Amino acid sequence: MGIDNITWEELEPFLSKDCKQSKGSLPSHRGKFRQLQLWFQEKDFTRSNFTLFLEDREKINGDKNPTLNNCIKFVKHLAKYVSNKYQINELYDQFKDYTYFEDDPVQPTNYLTHAQIARLAETRIKYFRYKNKKYKNKALIYFLGHVGSRIDETLKLEWRDIIYDDIPMIHFRKEITKTKKERFCAIPKWLLKMISKLPRDNEKIFSVDLWRFREDLVLRGELCKIPFRVTPHTFRDSSINNKLTAGMPIQEVAEYHGHVNIETTFRYYTRIQAKKLAQSLRKYDPAFKDDQTYLGNVDAVKTHAENWINPRVCDYSYSTTVMENKKKRTIIELIER
Repeated sequence: MGIDNITWEELEPFLSKDCKQSKGSLPSHRGKFRQLQLWFQEKDFTRSNFTLFLEDREKINGDKNPTLNNCIKFVKHLAKYVSNKYQINELYDQFKDYTYFEDDPVQPTNYLTHAQIARLAETRIKYFRYKNKKYKNKALIYFLGHVGSRIDETLKLEWRDIIYDDIPMIHFRKEITKTKKERFCAIPKWLLKMISKLPRDNEKIFSVDLWRFREDLVLRGELCKIPFRVTPHTFRDSSINNKLTAGMPIQEVAEYHGHVNIETTFRYYTRIQAKKLAQSLRKYDPAFKDDQTYLGNVDAVKTHAENWINPRVCDYSYSTTVMENKKKRTIIELIER
């Protein structure tokens, strides 16, 4: 039995309602569905053939384990749909126990500092439509950067989820979280004040279009000269990294960001600890004496600047010049808002 006679229009409602897939995941599922249909044009939709499909993806496209695991996750949903439609339970039984590949131990490397998050949020962009888009996107960037919540969870937050207290909090209800467990996240008062000024068009706090917001982030990243592509999940990685760097206990960081498995948080933690160890080696081990390089000094200057410059008052940029004695010098230029 093939899958070429199944359309995306009939599969999409099944993924949304029966499989509880989020709206943001549907475009990627649609791409996988098209790839599977092309590959299975003249082949039966069986477990053994699907294994060959994964092998081709790995050899030809160089797909890594996380990408292959996403294919396995989707094909289980697809097999369930086909089994229900044609009343063939044996088909779903072939796929339901399909094991996942072990995730590659790759640590996230694209982090934003607090200063970079502020620069992205405060970047001036002219919007010719959508009157409140500028302020909505600004508040959402600050929220994602400091709370570090998943974008799907964030866009489902409602005004009733705000807890006004001495320590303001956001209530992530279990029906909107990925782990189906509720959690409470404290937020700074200045962020609460910013959120309170958002227009109350409906019950949602952040009533923005996800795909337009993604495009907006790409443009802001280019204007701010961020050396990597900024996505909504970049803010989550950055929030975790910044909290761990500041010395917040790893258990508390995992709980705050909704990590069921603390090993997920530990991936960030090991990299930060390795950096701290390198700094200690440069300070105490004579063998690392020559590692006090120009780039290290520049990083130290940048860190110092980010700690005392208020991004709401002025912006700043770095420029490098080569002096007559061929020594590089970093200059910090302050630009008043």
